[in-house]
Amino acid sequence: MKHWPALGGVLVAVVLAACSARNDSAQAKQTTSKETKMSDDDLLVGSFDRSPPPKVDPVVRDGKRYAQYIGTHDEHIGQSGGLLEIVDAATSKRLGLIKVYDNQREPDLEGDVQDIFFSAMAFDSAGKLIITDEVGRRFAVDVVKGESQQLP
Repeated sequence: MKHWPALGGVLVAVVLAACSARNDSAQAKQTTSKETKMSDDDLLVGSFDRSPPPKVDPVVRDGKRYAQYIGTHDEHIGQSGGLLEIVDAATSKRLGLIKVYDNQREPDLEGDVQDIFFSAMAFDSAGKLIITDEVGRRFAVDVVKGESQQLP
């Protein structure tokens, strides 16, 4: 019975040594690993396969705010990129959504790498909203009629 307290001390020492070795191994693995820990912001901004969409500031005209709509792939709309959202600038109520160009996905490829977003947007002197996409195509959007036409 005299040896039980000593045996308990040995067991505690063995458990602490094992925990310490495990912790040292995990720290060594972490410092030598080439992996980068992602933050929540990284998950919201982009994906592992494509860069985030270009930042294109909304344009306000006649009390309406015109902005690129970036959302998830919507089966009702049929795509993710190429969408223009129209919002009442005073109330922030959505007034409409215009499909500026088709952005259909191939089912055998990962979806987000196929999305094409706006890279620039500005009104011209005739009142058409000129939108340039990531691949350099240009479109004239009649925001009153809700129609878009590709420019040469």
